[in-house]
Amino acid sequence: MIPTKDTTYRLTATGDGGVVSQPVTIQLNLPIIQSFTSNMSPDQYITHGQPATLQWNVLHAATVSIDPGGGLVKAQGSVQFFPMKTTDYTLTCTGVGDPVRSTLTVNVWNPWE
Repeated sequence: MIPTKDTTYRLTATGDGGVVSQPVTIQLNLPIIQSFTSNMSPDQYITHGQPATLQWNVLHAATVSIDPGGGLVKAQGSVQFFPMKTTDYTLTCTGVGDPVRSTLTVNVWNPWE
């Protein structure tokens, strides 16, 4: 059985000296998204082509990526995007277990849409 979360097992050994039992905890260090934010409030709009800054901080991830347009990034950082339309950005972390994701929306006002 492969654990999918931190798990404590009890190991027991029996021999001539009696029975010895000891707990053992397996810590998986699953990826954790501590933060994923933008420099704007959720109800704020920017004009198409203006910069939006995304910031993030992730723990225990083998890979971290931002889509669309960010590709692989470091576990902590920030990047500027210049969206032409309202865009959902997804931060994806892989490592032990299933991928962990967080999505935020950058609202863009475009008078031609």
